Amino acid sequence: MRISTRIPSSDARHRANRSAAPARDRADSSASSPATRSAGFTLLELSIVLLILAIAASFVIPRLRSADSAALTSGAARLATTARYLYEEAAFRRRPMRLNLDLDKHAYWVTVLNDDPDDPQFVPDDSLLTRPTALPASVAFVDVVLPALGVVRDGLVFAQFFPEGYADPLVVHLTNARHEFATLALEPLTGRTRVADTDRGERRDGFTLLEVLVAVAVLGLALVSLLGLHVRNLALLERDERITDATLLARALMTDAEIERFPDIGSTDGDFEDRFPGRFPGLRWEREVTAPLPVPDIREIRVRVFRGEEESGDDVTLTYYVRRRP
Repeated sequence: MRISTRIPSSDARHRANRSAAPARDRADSSASSPATRSAGFTLLELSIVLLILAIAASFVIPRLRSADSAALTSGAARLATTARYLYEEAAFRRRPMRLNLDLDKHAYWVTVLNDDPDDPQFVPDDSLLTRPTALPASVAFVDVVLPALGVVRDGLVFAQFFPEGYADPLVVHLTNARHEFATLALEPLTGRTRVADTDRGERRDGFTLLEVLVAVAVLGLALVSLLGLHVRNLALLERDERITDATLLARALMTDAEIERFPDIGSTDGDFEDRFPGRFPGLRWEREVTAPLPVPDIREIRVRVFRGEEESGDDVTLTYYVRRRP
C-alpha cells in the first residue's frame, strides 16, 4: 500500500532556506578567518631587505663598467694589437709598413710599400687583419705624439715600421664620452705595446693613513729581506774567494812536491809569510807523505791548506800520488 504526503510549497521553501543558512554562515566565517588570510611584509622586514640591497649595490655598482668604458678598452686593445702585428709583419715581409691614423675621422688603416722600383709608394694592404678600422662610436683620438712631429691633434699622421726590426716611437691618447682616457705606447726597438688607463684633468684622491702605514710596513719587510740576501751574497762571495785562494796555494805546494820527485815519508807544516809576505795572513798549510801501499815505489802526498787551528768549511785538501822514477 503506497502512502504519500504532500507539503505545501511555501513550507518547503522556508525549510530549504533554514537548512542553507548555516552553510552560508560557515562559508562566510571560513572566508573571513584570519588564519587562512596570507600576511604581507612588515615595515622592519622591508627596511632590512632594502639595507642589504643597498650594501650589495655599493660593492657591485663601482665594479660594473659602462659601455663607454668597455668601448675605450676594446678600441685601445685593438689598436695595440694592430701595432704589434705590423712590427712583426714588416720584418716577415721585409717591407716597410705604416700605421695611418686619421685624427679627424677617428679611424686607422695599414699601408705597405709596393714592389714597383720605378714608382715606390705606400698602398693599402689587402690583408684581413689590416683592413681600415674605425674606433667605436664613443671613442675618439685626443692626440698622437711622434718624435718628428711632436704632439698632433688633427689631420693624418702615420708611424712607420721597418723590416730591420724597429719602428717609430708612438704614443696615442684615446678618450670616450665619459671623459675617461687611455694611453697606448709603442716601444720602437721591441715592438711591445703598453696600454694604460689615465684620468686627465681629474684630481685623484690621495692615500689614507692606513694605506700609507701598510705600504711602509710592506716596504720595510721587503727592504729587510733584500738586505739579508745582499749580506748573505757578500758572505758567499767572501767564502768563495777564500776557497779559491786556498786551492791555488794548495796546488802550488803540490807543484813543489812534484819537483822533489819522490819526497821522504813524514809531515811538515808552516805558513805563507815567507813566500807571500802579508798576502795571506792566518792561512797555514801542512803536508803529509805516506806509503799507502805495500809497494815501496809509491808515495801518497796529502796537502791541506786551512785557516786557524780547527777545521772549517774553508779548508782545502789535495791528494796526489807519485812513483819513483828509475
